[in-house]
Amino acid sequence: ICSVLAHASAYFKDVHAVCGSKMDSNEVAMVLVCLIYIAHSWVQDETCPLHVWHKHLFRKYCTVRMLNSAVVRLLEIRDHKLRLSTAELRERYECLCKELKQHKHQQAAISLHDGSDEAK
Repeated sequence: ICSVLAHASAYFKDVHAVCGSKMDSNEVAMVLVCLIYIAHSWVQDETCPLHVWHKHLFRKYCTVRMLNSAVVRLLEIRDHKLRLSTAELRERYECLCKELKQHKHQQAAISLHDGSDEAK
């Protein structure tokens, strides 16, 4: 998961530079999900097809055709380059893993404090 999100976050940096000021918060969220789809397609050996992502995440937002066009446009913004340098991937991956670890520790502390079993 952290590798997919590391890639998506790098892609978002480029997309935001091109059209960030033109997007409202809802569109930013949908673009981020599209970038996660693109990153998951690049990183994973077995992927979930776009029409399945549409069915579960985009159905109320746009058509499959429009979603496909959005994915193509996002790929164009990246000049169809999805590979990150080793250094950039490592930096983003380590940052995400660090935050995840910190979040897990915070959740464990909260669970211990209120006596719940969520920390298990």
